[in-house]
Amino acid sequence: VWVAHYTSLVDLPGRQRRWSVCIRLALVCCLVAALAGCTIGWPADRKSVLFLVDRSASVSPESFPSVWGKVREARQALPARDRSFLVYFAEGVSPAFSLEDDPKEAPELPPEWNDRGTDVAGALEVVLSNLEPDRGRHVVLFTDGLATGREPLPGISAVAMDGVRLDVL
Repeated sequence: VWVAHYTSLVDLPGRQRRWSVCIRLALVCCLVAALAGCTIGWPADRKSVLFLVDRSASVSPESFPSVWGKVREARQALPARDRSFLVYFAEGVSPAFSLEDDPKEAPELPPEWNDRGTDVAGALEVVLSNLEPDRGRHVVLFTDGLATGREPLPGISAVAMDGVRLDVL
């Protein structure tokens, strides 16, 4: 670009010549960026928040009302444009309950609920498949940390590598 600037056959005044070089440089930079496959990522202004609650036998049933209180408090602090869901997990994973209409009572566990294990990795796999990729994704995990199923670290790594913010309480 600089060589073309000095070998140009067109005789432009100094200011126009400088603008010409700047425009050519900008075009070359845009062309290089396009060929390199660069994209511009904008931060998501809307979020999907998933509250993942451990309902296994190792967690005391008496602790659930305080967990539900924290979930409701966090849900009420979210802007109206954000979506929020509640998912229970133990050996299996419950369907996602929407918290959009701010329920006063916690959703009930399915009648066939099996609380004999804790599969954090399985619950995190469900998270990856259910959160919308076009929104900011945030998972709040309420657990006692006792994993009786698969090793949870690969699931946590997969969630982190997929750009999901994960907070564990």
